Amino acid sequence: MWGRAGSPRDWCPRSRRKFIIANARVENCAVIYCNDGFCELCGYSRAEVMQRPCTCDFLHGPRTQRRAAAQIAQALLGAEERKVEIAFYRKDGRRGRGVAMARGRSSRE
Repeated sequence: MWGRAGSPRDWCPRSRRKFIIANARVENCAVIYCNDGFCELCGYSRAEVMQRPCTCDFLHGPRTQRRAAAQIAQALLGAEERKVEIAFYRKDGRRGRGVAMARGRSSRE
């Protein structure tokens, strides 16, 4: 799938990036991996994030713009990476501003 061997944890062992990996071949593009940085950022445990839709709608709140959420969902349908600025909310309700890098299916599929 990614052209590398090993687990996702091995791919970016020292990365400061907070990220999730989803399976585009299952319904709702379910999250199959999230790193510790993502869990720390959003306040959810790995178990709480796994199998949720990769659109991260569980992080949406009152000031999350529908347009930004729609741009992320649209990017997941395509093969090009898209950068979207969006208001996300932590589990404890605190609002943060995030930049979501969304990329859908590989153009090689």
